[in-house]
Amino acid sequence: ASCREAIASIEHLLHVGDVDVVTPKTDDGGFVCKFDAEIEPVIATPEYKGIEVTIPKVEVTDDDVNAELEKRRERHAVLTPVEDRKIVQDGDVAFVTLSAPNDAASKFCVAGTRQISVGKGYFNADMEKQLVGAEIGNPINLEAKIDDADAIVTCEVNEIKTRVLPDL
Repeated sequence: ASCREAIASIEHLLHVGDVDVVTPKTDDGGFVCKFDAEIEPVIATPEYKGIEVTIPKVEVTDDDVNAELEKRRERHAVLTPVEDRKIVQDGDVAFVTLSAPNDAASKFCVAGTRQISVGKGYFNADMEKQLVGAEIGNPINLEAKIDDADAIVTCEVNEIKTRVLPDL
């Protein structure tokens, strides 16, 4: 009975595991036991009543809504081959083969095929501008300054596609 009383006197006790008696009888007539227990933590909360909370006013404009809708339309755009021309225009997606990048250009591109969204700045903004006017099958050198070095890569346009945005 004294073991139960001792355990019951532990404040905020949640759970007691198995109890192992370590010393069945001590010199003073008691005993020593060992057990694992979970105790509810005591959390002191500071005074919170009366604290002022300011909520910033959020204003969503028609321009904000339209910009977000355009982003979503852009994510769902379908690439459609351009049939009526062989010259790259701003906004096109050029399917190209890059070759012979010099040391400066090799820091951001490798030889091989890739698609470049002209005017989006995902590749290199200066080089993308130079793609405008490039003709399918006619290799050109794309040049840009990268860390004070002249980056040069040879580029051949293989195909031109345009983004067709879905209707709202």
